[in-house]
Amino acid sequence: MPSVTEYLEGDQAGLRRAVLLGTGIPLVVYLLWQFAIFGLIPQAELMQVRDLDALSQVMTQATGNQNLGLAVQVFSALALTTSVLGVGLALLHSLRDVLGGWLGKARWLWLGLLTFVPPTLLATLYPQGFVALLGYAGILAVLYTVLLPGLLLLRVRRQHPTSAPRLGGQPAIWLSLGLGAAIILIPLLVQAGWLPAVAS
Repeated sequence: MPSVTEYLEGDQAGLRRAVLLGTGIPLVVYLLWQFAIFGLIPQAELMQVRDLDALSQVMTQATGNQNLGLAVQVFSALALTTSVLGVGLALLHSLRDVLGGWLGKARWLWLGLLTFVPPTLLATLYPQGFVALLGYAGILAVLYTVLLPGLLLLRVRRQHPTSAPRLGGQPAIWLSLGLGAAIILIPLLVQAGWLPAVAS
């Protein structure tokens, strides 16, 4: 959000459109993706899938259409690419804010190296470790994209009860905080053995 705010120069109407379209379009595509995968492939077969190539083959076998198998690979590649670009841009701007004054004239070169080289090395040298770290990164993402904004909004509403926006009201904020807490707690409870695992 700080990066988008900077690019849009604080235009609130543009920010609203960016948030609605930037989250709405991926949500629709993601739901269609989930319905397609779970609607075509039996659960027992899906649980045996371990990588993208296997998923592509299973999709081709389920539909008899090789183009759909190829579409799975293209869609996954685009999803990964856009994720890396979005997270990389946010990290680049965060590092710029913290280290920009110390890096001199070549700061964008150093910032680019600091942003992309460590995760590339980690993913190349320790692929399983990288996948494991993604789970913890997801927990951190929920903290700063769901819980932190909700708590900040509660504080703003307490400090400025008349000027703060009222869309959704207090129930919507508490609902988002509760869902965020559940997103964090459920994988931890599954890992601890207190909840059943969905897939092996």
